[in-house]
Amino acid sequence: MKFKQPLSNHLPSLRLFLHHLTLSTMTKKIFFFLLFIFAFLFSVSGKQTIAAFNSDTVLQTMPEYAKVQDSLEKLKVRYDSIYNLILKEYGRKVSQLATDSAKMSPLIKQIRKKEIGDIASRTLEYQFAVEEELRDQRIKLLIPLYERIKIAAETIRKKNNYLAVTDNKEGLMITSVNIQLVNITKAMIEELKTGK
Repeated sequence: MKFKQPLSNHLPSLRLFLHHLTLSTMTKKIFFFLLFIFAFLFSVSGKQTIAAFNSDTVLQTMPEYAKVQDSLEKLKVRYDSIYNLILKEYGRKVSQLATDSAKMSPLIKQIRKKEIGDIASRTLEYQFAVEEELRDQRIKLLIPLYERIKIAAETIRKKNNYLAVTDNKEGLMITSVNIQLVNITKAMIEELKTGK
């Protein structure tokens, strides 16, 4: 089979294709380097085992997780009460404008509508601020739990001589002859119970 154009004419389009991939050049280089290293290691050392666990399942079995959830719920209730006060103020202003609108001068109506608009803006700003605060608090409260999970994963990795331990909540599939995937979720839960 003969090509109408030499292969060298197709290289620019291949380069352009690679250039438009979502990975940066540096990321591609690192990815291919690591791929090469892993391929080399696996071909030299025979079958390797990677342990995987579901961090969400492990996290939810930890007693401290319930405390984190309770703390976040209390914070949310407090923020919701403030939000409800803002909504009451908004409703009162809208109702007042509707009932007194006929008696108001155009200038007063404009001022009242601006007040209502300001309250609506504050409500949105408050919602965004609360969401951000709750997210930040959740991260802050979960960091110690994830640190314990990390320590337990490393302990299990060392005990069983696993190549690596990874979070498998995304359903990682390894399709290699030289790699075996082992689920250690139950072992992680046990390690966290005993390794306090």
